[in-house]
Amino acid sequence: MQNILSSPAILKDGILPIDKIAGVTSFDIIRRIKAAFKKSGRIAELKKIGHAGTLDPIATGLLIILINGGTKRSSDFLNMDKTYIAELFIGYSTDSYDATGEPADKIPLGSDYYDSPDNLNKLAGALASFKGEIMQEPPMYSAIKKDGLPLYKLARKNITVEREKRKCTIYSIEAAGPDKPSYDAQLEGFKLSFVVRCSKGTYIRSLCHDIGAAIGVPCHMSALRRVETGGIKVESALAYDKIDCDNIADIIESIR
Repeated sequence: MQNILSSPAILKDGILPIDKIAGVTSFDIIRRIKAAFKKSGRIAELKKIGHAGTLDPIATGLLIILINGGTKRSSDFLNMDKTYIAELFIGYSTDSYDATGEPADKIPLGSDYYDSPDNLNKLAGALASFKGEIMQEPPMYSAIKKDGLPLYKLARKNITVEREKRKCTIYSIEAAGPDKPSYDAQLEGFKLSFVVRCSKGTYIRSLCHDIGAAIGVPCHMSALRRVETGGIKVESALAYDKIDCDNIADIIESIR
């Protein structure tokens, strides 16, 4: 096996970037790393472990794992700007604002909907309108607490409460790939990928939901990939399937 220290995957000072796959949680990755340390017989050398900004199970991309002394930098990474590639589905919204939720509002669209320059211009204008400092309402399916209870626990009981809007900044937002969204005949809607660089605390799910409100067509986030955090790019991250006991010695040496 190639020594992973010969690639930029492992950074020093207890910072381990991982390229997360869809379907696993941030804590699943921590458990996998702990298991690899244990299997290698070196669990005693793993004093502390955490992560610097969770990713939902649906999301992929850069997850920064902090090991031992690196855990002291958690707040530093949480406060850093982040860049995502998101996929916006145009045609229906969901209760969670992403593809894991139950469908809410729907407006079936024909395949010629974005043949109209007016509709294309409206979409482009909506994206541009979110650039800058905005006030954003967090989704109900989030870990933010209301009267001491996480919102997602209320949402699971079909309880919706008012959420205080939070200030965040969208530094840049633009379509990725073709300017015209691609049509999904089965779902009677369109998909558009866009790149967004934003401040801490920005919910891309809420951004997608709000774009829908701006264009008058319900939307949700159908995919998300984090590609950068504070200058650390996903290209430098260790692939999820490379987290195993054969790599632990290299990881330990890199964080001493």
